Amino acid sequence: MINDQAYNAVIGFSADGSQMFLTGHYSRTPSAARTQGVSVSRKTDNGWSRPENIFIPYYLNKSHLQSGYLSPDGSVLVYAAESYGSLGVEDIFISVKLPDGSWSEPRNAGPAVNTRFQEVSPSLNADKTRLYFATNGRGGLRKF
Repeated sequence: MINDQAYNAVIGFSADGSQMFLTGHYSRTPSAARTQGVSVSRKTDNGWSRPENIFIPYYLNKSHLQSGYLSPDGSVLVYAAESYGSLGVEDIFISVKLPDGSWSEPRNAGPAVNTRFQEVSPSLNADKTRLYFATNGRGGLRKF
C-alpha cells in the first residue's frame, strides 16, 4: 500500500514511468513505525508494488516538512531537510546515484543556495544544470 497513515509524497518518476519514488521508508507491517528516507514502487499489471526502501547514508530530516525531486534518469536526488550541517531551518541537499547503484552521502548545497531561513521544494531542469526552489531567506520581489 502506498498511501498509509503517514505523510505520503511523490518525489519523482523514472523516465519510462515504471518507477515511482516516494518520501519515507515503509515498514514491513502496517503497525510498525515508518522511518525517514526514500522508497521506490514499481508499476505492475495490478497497479503499484509495495514500496521498497532505498538506502541513502546519513539521510536525516529533523524538520516536519518534506519535499524533494528525483531527476527522470534517476541519477540525482535533491531534497529539503534540516540535517547534518544545515545552515538554517531547511536546506537543500543533493545525493547522486553512484556507478555501483548505491547513493552518495547527501551534501549540503552550500551558502550560495542555502540561507539561515527555509529553502524548500527543490527541482532541477531537464539537463540538471539549474536548481529551482522556494526560499523565505532572500527577500524576493515582493510584487503581487
